[in-house]
Amino acid sequence: MIHWFRIADRYRRQIAETNLALVLAMAKRVRMGEVEFADLVSEGNMALLRSVDKFDCGRGFKFSTYACRAILKAFSRHGVKTSKYRQRFPTDFDPAFEKSNHLETVRATSERDSAEEVKHIVDRNVADLSDVERTVINHRFGLDAPTDRPPLTLEQVGHLIGVTKERVRQIQNKALEKIRLALEAADPDLARAAAERVAAGRN
Repeated sequence: MIHWFRIADRYRRQIAETNLALVLAMAKRVRMGEVEFADLVSEGNMALLRSVDKFDCGRGFKFSTYACRAILKAFSRHGVKTSKYRQRFPTDFDPAFEKSNHLETVRATSERDSAEEVKHIVDRNVADLSDVERTVINHRFGLDAPTDRPPLTLEQVGHLIGVTKERVRQIQNKALEKIRLALEAADPDLARAAAERVAAGRN
C-alpha cells in the first residue's frame, strides 16, 4: 500500500506540475478588477490539485477540459467571496488614515499658548502699551472678539480710530515689538512662537 501510495503521489505531482501553465493561462483570460492576479493564481492552483484527486479518466473526458471547468468555478467563487468581503469591510486607501496630526496638534497648542500669553500681556498692559496701541492689537488680532468673528483689517481699524491704514500698521508694529520684548522677558521660546503667529496675521 505504501509503495502504490508513493507511485500515486508522484503521478499526482507530475500531473499538477505539467498543468500549472493552464492555471496561468486561465487567470490571464479572466478579468476580475477586485481580485489580485496572485490570489487568482493561488485559487487556480488549489482547484488544479483538487481536480487531480477527483478526475475520473474512465468517463472519457480529457483532464485539461475537466481542470479548466474546475479552475473557472474556483475563480468565480473567489470573486464572489472577495466582493462580499469588501462590501462589508471596505479597504480602499484613505490618505486621512495615513496622515499623522501630531505636528498640527503641537502647532495648535503652541499657537493657543502664545495667544493666551499675548492676551494676558495686553489685558494687564505688561508691555506698557498706550490706549491706541491696545485698541489696535485687540481689533487686529481679535483678542476681545468672539471666536467666530474674524479680526479687523488694517483699513477697518483705521476707520475705527480715525487714522490711515499705513498709520495703523506703524502703531501695530510698534505695539508688537513691545509685546515681543515682554514675552522674551517671560519666556524666550514662547516669544518666538508668538512672533511667528502674529507675523502671519499682520497683513
